[in-house]
Amino acid sequence: LLGLGSANLIKVPTLSDFSVDVGAMKDLVKRLENVQVMAIVGLAGATETGHVDDLDALADLAASLGAHFHVDAAWGFPLLLSDHGRARMKGAERADTVAVDGHKLLYTPMGCGTLLMRDPLDPSRVCKSARYIIREDSFDQGRFTLEGSRPAMAIYLHMNLRCLGREGLLHRVAHGCALAQRLAEMLSRDESFELITEPPQSNIVLYRYIPRSFRHLGSLLEEHCKALDDFQVALQSAQALAGRSFVSRTAVPSRRDGGSFVVCLRAVFGNPSINEEHLEQMLQDQELLASELEKCLFSSEIAPTSPGTTRVPDDGAGEESSD
Repeated sequence: LLGLGSANLIKVPTLSDFSVDVGAMKDLVKRLENVQVMAIVGLAGATETGHVDDLDALADLAASLGAHFHVDAAWGFPLLLSDHGRARMKGAERADTVAVDGHKLLYTPMGCGTLLMRDPLDPSRVCKSARYIIREDSFDQGRFTLEGSRPAMAIYLHMNLRCLGREGLLHRVAHGCALAQRLAEMLSRDESFELITEPPQSNIVLYRYIPRSFRHLGSLLEEHCKALDDFQVALQSAQALAGRSFVSRTAVPSRRDGGSFVVCLRAVFGNPSINEEHLEQMLQDQELLASELEKCLFSSEIAPTSPGTTRVPDDGAGEESSD
C-alpha cells in the first residue's frame, strides 16, 4: 500500500522456538548504511506456530532507533486475558500500534480486524473527506479508512464482549491452550509422531507423523525428507476426506533437518466442546490412516531412497480458508 516494495522489507532469522532472533536483528541494524529503519514488527501469536516474540526487547530496539513499534497480535491478543498470557506478551503494551483479529480467538465471523493505536491522532494520517459524504465535520469513521467506508463488523465483537464477557472469553482461550499442551504431551510419548512446536505457546500444535521405516534413522537424507513431506500431505488429505476429524498443515523450519522447511500437521483448538477424548480419537484416526498409507506408499521396511517411490498426487483436499 505504501509502495515500498518487498525488497525493503528486511527479514530476520528465528530461534528454535520460532520467535525472532533479536540479537540477529540488532546485528542487521548495525550493518545498515544510510538507511532509516521505519518500523520494527513483533509477532504475538504467529498464525502458523502460535509463538510470541520477545516484545520487550523489540520495544527497546524500536525506541533506540526512533522507529515505530508494531505488534501483530492478530492471533494472540486474547492471551492477554490470562495472567500467564500477559507475562508471555510483556512488551505489547509499549507498542505504537497493535493488530487484532476478532475472527480468530475472539470468536467473531471473518473480517473483524481491528487496529489499536496509542496516539489518538494517528487515524488522521489517512483522513479524507468529500462534499457528498464523510464531510470534514462528519462523525463517520469511514473518513479514517482506506475504503472510505466502515462496515459494522465491530458489532460482532461488541456482542461477544457483552454476552461472553472477559471470563467467558478467558475460559475458551485457556481451554484451547490447555488442550494444546495436553496434545503435545501425548505426542511426545508416542514414537509415531514428532512434536515440532515444543512446548506450544498458545492453542496451536505442529507435529508430523513418522512412518515405521523412518523411526530409527539417525539422520535423514534429502530423499527421506521429501518422502516425509509427501507423507504428511497424503495423511492430512486422507484425514480430511475421511471426515471423522480434521487438522490443517503448513511448512516450517525444522531443527532436526538443519533448518530446512518441513511439512507438518497443524492442530488448532478453538472449539470449546473439544475434550481429551477427542484428542485420543483424532490421533487414533491418524494412525489408522497412516498405517494404510504406509502399505500403499512403502513396499518394504527399508526407508525409500528413490524420490519417485513416495510421489503422491495432491488433489488439494483438506485445504482450509485463511486464518
